[in-house]
Amino acid sequence: SQAMAQNWRYSEYSDKTKSSHKKAVERFNQFLNVKDIYVSKIERYHALEFKLYLQEKTELANGTISRHFTDLGVIWNYARGSEKYTYENPFAKHRIKVKKHRIKYKAWHINDLRKVVEVMKEDTDRLMIYLAWYTGSRLGECLSVRPEDIYQTKDSGTWVISIKPDDEERKYLNKLDESVKNEHARRIVPVHDALLKPLLKFKQSNFGWYRKTNNAYSNAFGRAKRLIKNPEFEDVLSDNLKKRKQYSFHSIRHNVATNFQRAKVEESISARLVGHSTVGATMTYGYYSEGVEFEEALEAVNKLPVL
Repeated sequence: SQAMAQNWRYSEYSDKTKSSHKKAVERFNQFLNVKDIYVSKIERYHALEFKLYLQEKTELANGTISRHFTDLGVIWNYARGSEKYTYENPFAKHRIKVKKHRIKYKAWHINDLRKVVEVMKEDTDRLMIYLAWYTGSRLGECLSVRPEDIYQTKDSGTWVISIKPDDEERKYLNKLDESVKNEHARRIVPVHDALLKPLLKFKQSNFGWYRKTNNAYSNAFGRAKRLIKNPEFEDVLSDNLKKRKQYSFHSIRHNVATNFQRAKVEESISARLVGHSTVGATMTYGYYSEGVEFEEALEAVNKLPVL
């Protein structure tokens, strides 16, 4: 951890890269069951066992595992230059196979997504889909929403959702709250009229989400998706079931961007609402820059079609 922090002083890394370094170090220390470890004590077999552990005991994609090894290798190389190690980087040359092309997610047909909602039994499982549909939130962002994050603004009385609140003192329920993808993901979004009733029920129950992790919900969503009979997207994909992966929870985010575009919502507003990092669309916590107030933002949100 010290080598990582010192390396940051001498190299210009983005917040996203620093977050990636932290996650790699955190997972490696967790694997070793230690608070931290001296870089000079890391042996090749530690890295080999770490690779097997990630591949066999976690649901991480090989791309993520490969990135962890790259990040740990960067930190180790810094320590080598500082401490003059003479042995080989233990995190190098592990031949972790990574797919050449990332999955290109496609927007859902609204009828298919309605069928997924129908087969999900838990109220909060369905609410997760609604939350993504009306806010463009990623899965981790949806899971980070707590009952206290749903409130009325003092000035306008508009119901809003605080997504990834920028509060360093907040006590997080789990690690998901710390996995912000970028600064633009921290935002406040007005509640769509059709989302208000289920969201207030969630707030009043004060129970929280039925499933607590990304993987748990992602697996449940996948099972529900497989139960759909005669899905619209099969007409396009000609029964190639492998391509069903292109229709995932994350695909809903693409729907929102497309729906805003079809509704002719200005990109400067839609980008703020869904957390896109476009030029001129930087968000600040609690306010919409460049004069976009909650009433105007709510008007834009309510242009999204009812799921």
